[in-house]
Amino acid sequence: SYVASAKIIDIAFPNFDSIYPDVTTNYVIALFVGLSLPLFLVLLIDFLDNRIKTKQDLDRFTPIPLAGIVGHNDKSSNLAIFSNQKSSISESFRALRASADFFTSGDKSKGGKVYLVTSSISGEGKTFCSINLASVLSLSGKPTVLIGVDLRKPKIYMDFDLTNQVGLTNYLIGEVKEEEIIQNTAYPNLDIISAGPVPPNPSELILSDRFGELIDRLKEKYAFIVLDTPPIGVVADGFELMRHSTWNLYVVRHNYTRKPLLSYINDSYRNGAVKNVSIIMNDFNVEGGYGYGYGYGYGYGYGY
Repeated sequence: SYVASAKIIDIAFPNFDSIYPDVTTNYVIALFVGLSLPLFLVLLIDFLDNRIKTKQDLDRFTPIPLAGIVGHNDKSSNLAIFSNQKSSISESFRALRASADFFTSGDKSKGGKVYLVTSSISGEGKTFCSINLASVLSLSGKPTVLIGVDLRKPKIYMDFDLTNQVGLTNYLIGEVKEEEIIQNTAYPNLDIISAGPVPPNPSELILSDRFGELIDRLKEKYAFIVLDTPPIGVVADGFELMRHSTWNLYVVRHNYTRKPLLSYINDSYRNGAVKNVSIIMNDFNVEGGYGYGYGYGYGYGYGY
């Protein structure tokens, strides 16, 4: 007879678990990739984002001291102080007013104090800070004047419902006298000098002797003079105006200002070209903490 050539050693037991694919291993790999890849992308985006986000960023990227932090203005008007004097923004500007006494304590010059407000580029809230700094200074009961020195982009008069037909430009070219450019606002102790018509040579007008003479005369009449100047990252007028100022305020907008933009003011501060300068962090926004989101900004039309 025929005999089988194979012999059964062990009888196989049925196995209902699949051999391929290895489901458990696949789930572990998918979980690892699903967690690590988004984390890597988030860290990469954060690494490539060079905007100022925290106070620690300011400490790392600039030696200039921080004077104050301003939160969000959720009003359509820039007059945050007068619209709600009990708001957090009002308190932040009151704290800035107190800081002014500290930063200008060594000033021995006679007459009113001149506070200059500038920034790197447009949209950082420079005009907003200028208007509300002048507003909170006027609330102290001392005469204050806000001057729009940004001759290329006249703006501050609109928030006070004033005109811009006659302003600083007209005075600098000798058309009008000092008394004709000062406009009274609806708020006690606060006057405005608007920029006036846009001239073809704004830098030359600002550098003229008439501007320095105007500041000297205003210091005799007002306790505080606030200058809303052009951003120094666009034009150099702000640096020239600093020779008239008692205290210089450099506005940095949270989650907007790029870190490399600080290099210009940092170099000037280190070599002594700019003195008595402090930083305002504007639009500081932290969920659940101090500060509010801030939707302020506008475009500049520089260039001829």
